[in-house]
Amino acid sequence: MDTWNLIFAGLAIAMVVEGLPYFIAPAGTRRYLRELADLGNPALRLLGFLMMAGGLVVAWLALG
Repeated sequence: MDTWNLIFAGLAIAMVVEGLPYFIAPAGTRRYLRELADLGNPALRLLGFLMMAGGLVVAWLALG
């Protein structure tokens, strides 16, 4: 698999995962997003950092 195919496959998987909450539980997603909007910047930064770190770990494990 060449690099571009891998990048597009990863983007496609991210789009599917991002779309799942909106499809499965739109009301719950709205409620969660309202709560997320009330968090302060430090909490959002920590959440973003943890998501990025978790994604890197999963990618590292998956790609070996």
